[in-house]
Amino acid sequence: MFRMKHVFMLTPLFISTLGHADVGLGYQSLSNNGGFESWSDGIGLANGWTNESTAQIVSLHKVTGPVYQGNYAQFLEVNLSNGGLAIFSQEIDVSNLQATKAFNAFVYTYPYELINARVFLKLTFKDANGNQLANYHTTNFGSRYYLTSADNPQEWRSQWLRPNGGIPANAKTVKLSLIAEQVTGGTPGYAKLVIDEAHFHTTQLLNSKFGILNFTEWTGKEVFPSASSLQIQDLIRRVPRGHALKSTIADSELEVSEGVRAEVKRSELAQKGDEQWFGFSTYVPSDWVFEPVGPTWGPLVAQWHSITDPGEGSLPPSLALVIKHSKWSVEKRWDNKQITVNTGNTSVNYQALQPIVGLPANILDIEKGVWTDWAFHVKWDWRSVAEGGQGFVRVYKNQQKIIEINEPNMYNNIAKNYFKAGLYDYRWNPVGMQSAAPHSRTIFLDEFHIMDENGSLIAVSPSN
Repeated sequence: MFRMKHVFMLTPLFISTLGHADVGLGYQSLSNNGGFESWSDGIGLANGWTNESTAQIVSLHKVTGPVYQGNYAQFLEVNLSNGGLAIFSQEIDVSNLQATKAFNAFVYTYPYELINARVFLKLTFKDANGNQLANYHTTNFGSRYYLTSADNPQEWRSQWLRPNGGIPANAKTVKLSLIAEQVTGGTPGYAKLVIDEAHFHTTQLLNSKFGILNFTEWTGKEVFPSASSLQIQDLIRRVPRGHALKSTIADSELEVSEGVRAEVKRSELAQKGDEQWFGFSTYVPSDWVFEPVGPTWGPLVAQWHSITDPGEGSLPPSLALVIKHSKWSVEKRWDNKQITVNTGNTSVNYQALQPIVGLPANILDIEKGVWTDWAFHVKWDWRSVAEGGQGFVRVYKNQQKIIEINEPNMYNNIAKNYFKAGLYDYRWNPVGMQSAAPHSRTIFLDEFHIMDENGSLIAVSPSN
């Protein structure tokens, strides 16, 4: 019998009793003990998990470090050979969930060593008779496929499942499994790993904490020409563990879509009638130089965009968080016409949103050198209240509601809108519009959460 020197850990996740909300994690989880915080004695598997392994388990126990979040995580060491699998799973009743409702699953893993072994997620939906309705795994869906020996050891990695479509009709149960298997026959496989935060949910659209060193939770980046203008780093970060996004732009850069930008993007989020929660944190460095009052433009930090219909040119964002001089500005634009021709703010309805009456005059002042937490609660609509519209925007700064309006907030377009975060400045384009501002800018962003109508302020706020 061989003994490899390291451990592999795997854990799957599933939905637990409906209504269980682990809001401290930044999403409404339906998993049973997906954070591995509940244990009987610290040996074996955490409560709520089932071991279906056919491989030789060397060790299973609770660890206090490394953990991705919380106090504990699950450790596993396993030898893999002759087709044996390490499988950990949960199975739960999903019959009360709306059919076709979008769902996601994810897990964070910390590999010590993987030798001729790979790890992946799997979701299996069944009806009341046990018949399989759908089977998804990260080998054919999701932002990350197999976790293999090519992955850097001793760093947290994420695996996500975001299948197209939603929960199958007539689904009674779903089973989420984290599976480790031997890659090729003949050579024994071995894995040593820690697992944390294994969750299934129908509310979370994005949970990007940059705790892992890639952009897999995002659908794209807009940056040119240097990739270094978007960096994941750990010198300045919102929470004690993990990383944060560093966005840098310079007036020497070439333009991308009518401006200088270094942004991440999440596509196909919402259309008219959808209600969503957005949360993220910003850090304006202490060396940021405020511009003198005068220009009406300023760098955008976050923006919500429509995809234009045929016959329309580019349109400014329908909602944006902007830095103007020494203050934050929340701005929205909208239009109920089927075809919008953009000739500036006069061609669309534009409004700089004002703080709630009675709040301090400095409520939108920018504090440099500290993190600021933001939450946006939005119901999207291009119609006015008189037209039956139900649109609203509610903005929270450091968990305090500072803006609330019940008005239209998007364009009358067919496709779903999208969200972008990171610096974008259009005043450096064309060249003649440069001001006396610094020739480069840097900002840090972290703790992104996007949820559907079942979200909350607590759920999209940073979890320390």
